[in-house]
Amino acid sequence: MSTIPSDLEVARTELVLLRAEVKRLQEENQQLKQALNNAKDASPVMRCSLKRTLKLVHQCCMELVRWGSRWLLKMGNKCRVFPSLKKVWELLNQETWSLSDIFPPDLKPPKPPKPKRIPLPCRTDRCGYHFIDEATARWWRYLVPPEFKQGDAFG
Repeated sequence: MSTIPSDLEVARTELVLLRAEVKRLQEENQQLKQALNNAKDASPVMRCSLKRTLKLVHQCCMELVRWGSRWLLKMGNKCRVFPSLKKVWELLNQETWSLSDIFPPDLKPPKPPKPKRIPLPCRTDRCGYHFIDEATARWWRYLVPPEFKQGDAFG
C-alpha cells in the first residue's frame, strides 16, 4: 500500500466537506427566509415614520405641521397640504426633486380647517342651542361663574 492518498480518497473527503458546507448554508438560508417572511416590511429604511419624515424635512430646510387630519409642508411663505405623511415621504425621498415640484407656482394657499363647534344652550335661539367654536367655549367656561352655568339661566 502506498502512503500517498489516492485521488479517490481526496475526492471523497472534499465531497464530505462540501456537503457539510452546503448543508450549513441551506440551514442559514432557511433561517433568513423565515426572518424575512416574519417581517412586516422587508426594507425598513423605506418605511415612513414621523421621526424619519421630520428628519428628512428638516434636512430640506422645511417645516412639517399636523393640520387637522392632514399635513402642512411649509418653507418660508410657501406651503402645501398633503393628505398623508406617506405622500410627503415619497415626494422628498426621491433622488432628485425641485422646489417647483413641491410648491407649484399656481398653488393656492390652503384654507384653514374649520374649528370644532360645540352646542351651547341659549334662550335667544329658537331651537334652544347656539353653536360656538371650541376656543370660545373654553373662554366661556373660564369666565362665567358656576352659579350662572347651573340652574334656570339657560333653561
